[in-house]
Amino acid sequence: MGNWKMAIDLDGVVSFKAMWSSKRLLKGVEVAIAPPAPYLALMT
Repeated sequence: MGNWKMAIDLDGVVSFKAMWSSKRLLKGVEVAIAPPAPYLALMT
């Protein structure tokens, strides 16, 4: 596991935020996968 948090780059965060925001708006989604903690920290 080591330093996997350090491997997160800005482009990955931006694309993830866009994907996550669009998924939250979808209707009929029964199961939502929570983003990893490093992403949550960067999104706030």
